[in-house]
Amino acid sequence: MFKVKIGEDEYEVTFEHYIPAEADYKSVEMGLLPEHQFRIRFGTTCNIWENDHLVMTIPAQLSVHDHFNRNIGRKVSLARALRYIQPDRRILFWQAYYEARGGKW
Repeated sequence: MFKVKIGEDEYEVTFEHYIPAEADYKSVEMGLLPEHQFRIRFGTTCNIWENDHLVMTIPAQLSVHDHFNRNIGRKVSLARALRYIQPDRRILFWQAYYEARGGKW
């Protein structure tokens, strides 16, 4: 979704969204799929690549009762991933995210 260049290193941040299929909702309602198994498949994963090598994959999972929103999923998973990045570099990632979203958070 966006790239960040820091010195000689180039980072790319991508997101994957996991939304359960309608069949899964029906399986929970009919009792065929336990609700606790259903919950863990709902959310967004943030992938951070450094110079074309995957260096981090951080999920942000939501419960079945949360209302899924891709923008919220991206922000939550990015915030969790940036906990492992040096504080002075985090601001560069957030600035690139903001620019990639067209000036919106």
